[in-house]
Amino acid sequence: MRTRMAPVALVLALSFGLLAACGGGNGNEEPTSTPGAEATGEPTSGPTEAPAEPTEAPTEPGAEAPEAAPVALDPGVAPVEEGSFDLAIAPHGSSEIDPLALAGDNAPACAGLVFAFSWQVQDPYPPDGVQLRVTGTRMGATVDLGEGPSGTSSIGCFAIAFINDSDVAVTVQIRYAAGSIEG
Repeated sequence: MRTRMAPVALVLALSFGLLAACGGGNGNEEPTSTPGAEATGEPTSGPTEAPAEPTEAPTEPGAEAPEAAPVALDPGVAPVEEGSFDLAIAPHGSSEIDPLALAGDNAPACAGLVFAFSWQVQDPYPPDGVQLRVTGTRMGATVDLGEGPSGTSSIGCFAIAFINDSDVAVTVQIRYAAGSIEG
């Protein structure tokens, strides 16, 4: 007789991995950036939006860039904070954000943090030739979260780096929702 223990074992393994990855920090780390990268604008709060249907973005020169895609937290994750802001990143520069700091005063412990986010290059637009990578780092381990002028991802308690491998400066809009695992 077969049992259905594989999904339970997978959930436990992922939970222990998340706990191990989130250990070591006190949750008071500040966002950092490399020279030439700066946040432009303040995070803003608002109601959680349902994911929108993808729309085709304009591509003619001089067209206005679309906003970063809406983000939503999975069921079982209690919303804590959400907002959006712009990052200006110099050519071959990077900027790092701290999801725990963005979660605000009601941030959960590192082990309970869920951070969903999207990004969209605003300038230059169209983003021809823009080479943007997004990584997450915790306790010396770095994982790739995405690449390209736009995308979405969700991660736990990791520092997130936006890396501009382009020869031009870029402005990237970031939209995020931070939550706490209920339980």
